[in-house]
Amino acid sequence: MDMERLKQAGHRIIIGVDFGTTFTGVGWVDTASGSNVQDVFLINDWGGKAKTCDYNWKVPTIVAYQDENSSKSMKDDKWGFEVESSMVSWSWMKLLLDKGQAETHYDDSLQEVKQHPLKTAEQMISDYLRGVYQFLVKKLERRFGGEAIEILPFEFWFTIPAIWSDQAKVTTKRAAQAAGFASRPGDKIFLIPEPEAAAVAVLKELTHHGDSVFVEPGNGMIICDCGGGTIDITTYAICQTEPTLEFDEVVVGAGGKCGSTYIDRRFLIWMSNTFGSGFDNLPDRLKSPGSKLMKAFESAKREFKVGGYESYEVSLHIPGVRDSDFYDEDESQVKIPW
Repeated sequence: MDMERLKQAGHRIIIGVDFGTTFTGVGWVDTASGSNVQDVFLINDWGGKAKTCDYNWKVPTIVAYQDENSSKSMKDDKWGFEVESSMVSWSWMKLLLDKGQAETHYDDSLQEVKQHPLKTAEQMISDYLRGVYQFLVKKLERRFGGEAIEILPFEFWFTIPAIWSDQAKVTTKRAAQAAGFASRPGDKIFLIPEPEAAAVAVLKELTHHGDSVFVEPGNGMIICDCGGGTIDITTYAICQTEPTLEFDEVVVGAGGKCGSTYIDRRFLIWMSNTFGSGFDNLPDRLKSPGSKLMKAFESAKREFKVGGYESYEVSLHIPGVRDSDFYDEDESQVKIPW
């Protein structure tokens, strides 16, 4: 790569990090090459043994610690697709980050989201994001070259829920910095609400090359961001499309911790109510977010539809539980009714 061109004023790499409760995605754009959605490069080849296909646009937000998995011969901590279902692992830590909000109907009142006994949510997030950062830097070095990466400044944009408190924003940024993001001189880190990031992407696509037939000043749009941890709804008004796109928030965004993990938490409560101590006494590694049970339930969720199956079966041996409408003892199958 032409080093003189790299030194041009304002030339930088803008990196978006969609840090989610269940999955995380990363993409970047080289400002010297373009600024449209089509110019964004998305990482889709995350490494790790737990991958189920060659291309994955997002990597699981999950971490496993070496000292808690001594039987696995782990040489270091694992994250993302490196974490196997048989490992003691931690996930959903993003839900523990915003403790300043008033509790709602959708919050984890029964504490199904496990807190590490020795680490805070911020520390676990830093541990996870450290793996993401190191993987990202290696990808950038292969793409641009080590010498170029030493010169080019990075501008990081982390997405956050629209309902995040100021304290949660500070904690998120601090966790990212502790993981290595914006740790080099000249690098910067910013936060952007998830609905706003979605609005930018959609409107940029609709107004690409001046083609704004679907969008014009005065239009309004509602963004509903259904994520793993939260659901956010925000309304925007289009101010202008040329020469640059501008839009304003009409009302303050609203939302709650009722994303897809809320369904997972309700499933765990149903399991506890249905099978009692037989389920409650199982080791956490057999019912944690990264377990075979919860991966099977994730598949069940995706199969759900009106007129679909009457029930869905997932494998789990529950000692002491006999045959019932919800369990096949011989096959060790839990029958989930729809």
